[in-house]
Order: sequence, then structure tokens, then C-alpha cells
Amino acid sequence: MLKTSSCMTLPKKLLAFQSVNTSILRQLVSLNGQWPITCTFNHNCTLNHFKEIEERWKPILNEKWKNYSKTVDTTSENHRYVLSMFPYPSGSLHLGHVRIYTTTDVLTRFFRQRGNSVVNPMGWDSFGLPAENAALERSMSPAIWTYQNIKTMEAQLKSLGLNLNWREATSDLSFYRWTQWLFLQLFNEGLIFKSMSCVNWDPVDKTVLADDQVDEDGKSWRSGAKVEKRFLRQWNIKISAFHDELYQFKDVNLNNQAWKELAANQKFFLGEPDTYIFYLNYGKNILPILCDFPEYLAVDGSYIAVNKDHWILESRNPESIKVINPLSNQEMEVRVLNEEDQDKLPSSGRAIILHPDKPISENLRDSVLRDCTKLGLGGYKTSKKSHDWVISRQRYWGTPIPIIDCPSCGPVAVPTADLPVALPQVKDINPLYELEEKDAIKGRLGLVAPKEWLDVNCPKCNRPSVRETDTCDTFFDSSWYYLRYATEPSDSQAFDKETNRKPVHLYVGGAEHSRGHLLYARYIFHFLKSRGFIDSSSNEPFRNLLFLGYVLGRTIKYNDRFITEDEQQKLIDSKKVSPDDFVISCEKMSKSKGNGLDPMQLIDRYGIDATRVTLLGFGLPRRAREWHGHKTEYEEIFVILRRLFLTIDQFIFVRELLNETKTAPVVKRFVISREKDQTKIESILTKYDHERKKTIKKVTSVIENEHYPALGVNMLKIFLNLIRKSILNVDVCKKIEFERCLGDIIIMLGPVIPHLAEECWSGFCSAADQKAHKSYYDFQKLVCEQKWPEP
Repeated sequence: MLKTSSCMTLPKKLLAFQSVNTSILRQLVSLNGQWPITCTFNHNCTLNHFKEIEERWKPILNEKWKNYSKTVDTTSENHRYVLSMFPYPSGSLHLGHVRIYTTTDVLTRFFRQRGNSVVNPMGWDSFGLPAENAALERSMSPAIWTYQNIKTMEAQLKSLGLNLNWREATSDLSFYRWTQWLFLQLFNEGLIFKSMSCVNWDPVDKTVLADDQVDEDGKSWRSGAKVEKRFLRQWNIKISAFHDELYQFKDVNLNNQAWKELAANQKFFLGEPDTYIFYLNYGKNILPILCDFPEYLAVDGSYIAVNKDHWILESRNPESIKVINPLSNQEMEVRVLNEEDQDKLPSSGRAIILHPDKPISENLRDSVLRDCTKLGLGGYKTSKKSHDWVISRQRYWGTPIPIIDCPSCGPVAVPTADLPVALPQVKDINPLYELEEKDAIKGRLGLVAPKEWLDVNCPKCNRPSVRETDTCDTFFDSSWYYLRYATEPSDSQAFDKETNRKPVHLYVGGAEHSRGHLLYARYIFHFLKSRGFIDSSSNEPFRNLLFLGYVLGRTIKYNDRFITEDEQQKLIDSKKVSPDDFVISCEKMSKSKGNGLDPMQLIDRYGIDATRVTLLGFGLPRRAREWHGHKTEYEEIFVILRRLFLTIDQFIFVRELLNETKTAPVVKRFVISREKDQTKIESILTKYDHERKKTIKKVTSVIENEHYPALGVNMLKIFLNLIRKSILNVDVCKKIEFERCLGDIIIMLGPVIPHLAEECWSGFCSAADQKAHKSYYDFQKLVCEQKWPEP
């Protein structure tokens, strides 16, 4: 074998991959027709070479995906809808983003080669407080800040060579028009109401927070401030209306680990249905009340029990509170229970109807529930720990709530024909800098909106009225986007009903969204299906879930402060500190902790495909992915890639030898071997064919059923190492069975290393016996267009 004394001196090799079929573009192995294969392993040995290959193949593969997407039939039986949890446009991708989107990209390419129709949408979760605060810090409009970031991040995603179907941002007027439509459907069904609520108030960001935006120490997820409990009039969605459906998890494959984890999490959060809930009018407010025995509403002596912190007692004496029983039209007594009786109250802090004698009547119960349903008062089965979904936010940068507040009629829906209610452009953001407490509670939108936007006439009575100035929480925006993203966006409908007959085949993201986004997405699905907007074959919006763990980086603490590795080294070099003075750990990557990594820098240095395999890792997807430094992370991947390329080169070399003539001698750059024993040759080939079939079955299963491509890569690495034992044995390597093994390896690696696999396929095609494989491979097409191997 040809050797070099240093990996800096690469042998010149006069070989290019060329296809017999000249109608298909086959790229050269490298720009100068060289393979850097004979040097000892070093990161820099193959980096530029691999990056050159990627740059040549990227536009070709992008064009192939673009053309393929035009032919996708989203209503076909074999359609696969693969979706990532869409990103907030912060301005730059992080490693967690790239890991998630690489995973869905691999699965998209896999399903495509399996003959499925497939889409892999990408859009932006672009409304919300982070964008608003970031814009304020820079004295610019949140819209300008957001769309600048979208432009930057879209370019970053495109540079990754991902197969994506581009969709809208939630802050696009064409999108939030339909978010407002959804709000009105819930409002018209009596499932949204505005009432006094006890909420989580962030005193720094001056806004309401959802329960899952408050950490276990009672601090805000963003500002870190200690969250306060406040009483505010808020828009609420009646989660209890579908408590049973949310708790039951019908049509869920609990063999899917993520679904199993989600079910356990949400069941704990919701609580087992053990009571009923009713929504009674109380002045301008709605009073949610629990009751274990609904018949208490139909008998004398029942009373409403509350704790001393209930909002109904704010500045009021219990004796002066008048709550009317809607069935008897009589006042109900309100009692504040003392500490000894606190166990009678629900853990959610809600009011509850009690009776001293506990008269129980099943027949009367059924009658009460029927009457309450007719009157729109609830009567839903729920749990004592559940809460309604508060969607009001006192922000500017959010979906405007399509409600008009009339002094005579109360809250009135904006007519559907008048949608969208466009968010007014901000001319002067200075009022948002120093908010007084009273102004913060009113909401930012009300402070900056022009008078002509705020002042309108009531659609019912035509009297002067004002628009609602709270905006929707971003959880409401993201609760339904998966339905719209299933197809190209439409101006005439929120989503395509026919396409959404089938659930999302695979939804990929973080388990931290179990109690927030995924609960609300399921709620909206159940609502839309119950009202006939969705005619789905499933009782759940997602068939399969895949949770990916965090990417963790090495953190260094000195004197209770996070420092970078460079800062650590300077301190050590100063000899003022000892290595034992530092606290080393692995934590979720963050700029503030000094352990963040820019994925674009990794790709710029190591290339797209190597970074894809590295981020997939070889551990279980749900486990956190610890990052151990560039050299450690990439070393094994480059060994695999170099071995693959070396195998292709040696495969071509053997065929050159077989076709060698006196007039066209072949440079003997590898040492070959021969095997005369036909029995032994057949034994080797039989073993290889057996392993090929077994590997195909295993790789197909772990990707299709477990959505675990990294394990598939490991299986292919093992199989590649096996057949390499005979790569320079001319009598084995020349056989069709051997060619089939190598061809299948390249195809199955295609979804993971799409650019480098095309280069390898070109080399394989230039030397393989095309006639012998014509019923198995289509040599007229690229590797991304090949059928997935069958055992």
C-alpha cells in the first residue's frame, strides 16, 4: 500500500468517479481529482475535501427536494407528516435546534426512500415577550427585531442543507388571522370567558406567566424574578370541558416511550377526574365552582366554600357576596373555611359547593347535569387539582384578541368577516420603557395603540366601545400550528380538513413542553374534532412523539461565577489558583454559563454531514447529549467517514485491476489478495448476504419504529467493518453479492450523510456491474432517489 510520512503530503491520484450514464451528472471525487486517503487520521486531513463535496452536492439535492415537494400528495394513504417543534427566532441557532432538525431531516429522507409521501414543515413561533423585551432594549419595533432574526435564522437553516417545507411565522397576518378565528370558535361555544383570576405575575417583565413558566423555586423562567400572585381579569379557556378526553389518552401507543412519558406527566398534572365543575355568573365575572355531587345545586342548604385567599373575597365581606344559584334562582351562602376544615377544599384553590347533610341522588344528579349543559353552565367532569388555561397577556407583541368591550353588551366577538384584527404598528415605543404598575396591568398594547384602532362601535348595538387590549399567550398560537403547517398556507381556511384526517406521523421536540404546549395542542385538537372542524381517524393529534434530551456542555465555576475555558487557563497560568479551585460540571448549554457553542462555527470547520452524525450521537435520543469537546466528538465520526471513502476507493481499484490491459496499466496503490478455494468464497459471500439482510431489517426497524437513526449508523459501521475484511480480496470483492452489500450501505447512510453519500454513490456507480443490479438499483438516479433496500 502506498504510504506517506505525513498527513500534510497527500498522494496525487488520477481517478474521478464517472457514471456510465452520461445523462446524469456525476461529480468528481474532489476538485483536483484526488482522494486524501493514505495519510494517518487527523481532523484537517479530510475537512476541506468533505466540505468541497458538500458545497457541490447541496444545490443539486436542494433542487431535487424542491421538485419532489411539488409531487407530494398529502392525502395519500402512505403520507408521512414529520414535524419539529418550531423555533422562537432569537437570532441564532443553538446545538439543540440543529440536533432536532437534523433528526427530522434524517427521518424525512428515510421515509422518502421508503416510498412514502412526506412533508417536513418549518416556520416560526415569533410572537411573545422575549422578542418584545429584546426590541425595547434596542429601541426598535418588535416586528423589525423579529423579522431580522427570522431572515438570519432561515439563512442558517438553509446552509445546513435540510429538506424543509417553509411555512409562515405566527406573527404573520396571514397566520394570526386564523388564530383569531380559532379564538372566536371557542368564544362562541362558551369555552372562553373573561373573569377575575389568581395569576402568576412577573414584577420585572410586568406580565402574566403560565404555570409552567414558573420554576420550582417560584421564579420566572425568563427574568428570574420571584413570581407574585395577583388578581386580574383574564381570558380563560375551560380546560375542564375536555378533561376526560385529555386524561384518557385514547389511540395512544404507550410502547412509544415519549407518549408513555407524556401520558404520565399530563395525568399527574391534570389529576384523575373526581369531581364536577360549574361556571356561575358573578357580576361581570365568572365563578368556577367544583362540586362532587351536582345534586347539591338542586337542594336547600348547599353553600359555597372558599379559602381566605380566594379572589371573590377581595375587598369584600363574605356576607355581602351574592352568588345566584342558576337552577333555583336563589342566593347561595359563601363561607370562608377555617384551617381545621381546609381539607374540604380542592388543592387548586377553587371554590366548592358543600352540603352539611350530603344528600346523594343519582337521578337528581343526571337531571342537574342536563339542565346545566343546556344553560351553558358546565357540569364537566374534572379533578380537584386542575386549572383553566389563562391565555391573556399584558403585552404588545402578540395576537390581538378579537373582542370588543361594549359598556352595554359586555364582551362582543369581532365579526368573522372583519378578521384579521391587525396589530397596530408601533410609532413610539418609549411609553413601554418605564411602565407604572397600574399601566403594566392594563397592558402594553393599550398604551401604544392609536385611538382610531382602540375606539370602535359595538357590532351588536352600535354604541361606542373599545377593543380588547390583552393579547394571546404564545401557547395559544402554537396550540394549532401543526394543523396549518400540514399543507401550504391558504387564505380561505385555517387548515386543510382532508389532509388532517390523519394525525402528524411524528412530532419531535423537547420533553419540557409536556405540560404546556403539548397539553394545549391536544385540547385544541379535541375541541376542533368535537365541533366537526377536523374529521380525524385518530383521537390524538400526533401518532408518534420523539423527545430529545438537552445538549449539555462543560461548565466551569470559580468563586460562584461561570467562566470560560480560556478564562480558566489564564487563571491557572497566573499560578494564583489551583485546578482544584474550579467546580466542573455538565449543564444545559447557555451563553451565560460560558459553555454555549455556535453550531454554524462547527459546520464551517467540520462540514455539514460530519456535524449531523456527531449531533445525532450514539446514545439514546431522550438522554441528554454531553459535549466533550470538538476533537473527542468528531474523531470517531471522521474515522467512519474516512473508512467509507477508503472502501469505495479500494472497490474501484479492484475493478480497475480486473479490466487492466497492457496498454492501460493500473498503478498498484493497494496490496491485493486472492482466494482460489470456491467453497471458502461462497461461505464468505453467504455470511455477508446474511449480515446484509439482518442489518437492513435492524436499521429499518430502529429508524421507522424507534426513530433512532444514530443506532442505525452504528449498525452500518459494524457491517462496513465486516465487509472491509474482503475489500482487497479480488475473488470476493468482484462478486455481485459483495457489490450489493456495499451499495446497500451507501443507500442506508444516505439520509444521515446526504452529500457525502452521493459522492460515494457516484464512485460505486462508476465501477459496479450495472446490468447485474438493474432490477435492484436505478443507476439513472441519485442515491436520495433510490428505493430503500429490502432484505
